[in-house]
Amino acid sequence: KLKAEYNQLVQELRQIPTYEEYKELKLKYDLLTSILDVLIIDMEKAKPYIDMMFKRIEWVKNGVKVGDKLVKF
Repeated sequence: KLKAEYNQLVQELRQIPTYEEYKELKLKYDLLTSILDVLIIDMEKAKPYIDMMFKRIEWVKNGVKVGDKLVKF
């Protein structure tokens, strides 16, 4: 019975990451977080252009002639 408990404890301990593995995972996490922050900023900058594209699509669907120039409001 003690051998089984020992083996179970060893298995559980092996699942705990080492400090080096933790540092590597933390570095990857920080990198992904930075990339996501940049993407969010870029998406916020692109939002007005995307909104205008969808607005123009709606105009075309509703029969409004939309040429190369933006329709003035």
